[in-house]
Amino acid sequence: TVVNAYVGPYTSIGPGATLRGCEVEHSVVLAGATVRDVAGRIDESLIGREAAVTGGDGRPRAVRVVVGDHCRVGGL
Repeated sequence: TVVNAYVGPYTSIGPGATLRGCEVEHSVVLAGATVRDVAGRIDESLIGREAAVTGGDGRPRAVRVVVGDHCRVGGL
């Protein structure tokens, strides 16, 4: 599911993944992962299966992350 999100080139989104209110480019988002309300662009990253990446109150910026399966990351 992609809602109010930017999916850039060279990005792969797995089945059951949810992107809401974010920007993802040159990245892989695996099955069942959630990326929600991240202020900056997620670039050159890998988001594992069933992982959750959520935004915080920080200034917009680009981030590069590698998040393993079933992990939770907040405040980006």
